[in-house]
Amino acid sequence: MNLDFSILPAPVVIALAVLVAAQIALLAISLVVLFRAPRGRLVFERKWPWFLIVVFGNMIGSIVFLAVGRRAAPVDDAQGAEFRGDGVARVVGNLYGDGRG
Repeated sequence: MNLDFSILPAPVVIALAVLVAAQIALLAISLVVLFRAPRGRLVFERKWPWFLIVVFGNMIGSIVFLAVGRRAAPVDDAQGAEFRGDGVARVVGNLYGDGRG
């Protein structure tokens, strides 16, 4: 099968090039995110099903993985609350002085 792109109008060739570039970029981004993510944060808790979905699902597989394939990282609220109060006092002290006149 020999494809002749010279018979296609220029806007169609440009649109196809943009779609191919977007698909390659989504594939690369999805695979990098997949291999860097810990197994516990993935929906199936295994990487190989997501690899198959991303590679064989083309653009749709990459979008599905990036949209619903990962869980949010846990947040430790106890540590942040203590640090936040100290930071506010420090900022107020820097802005308005520490009350010693």
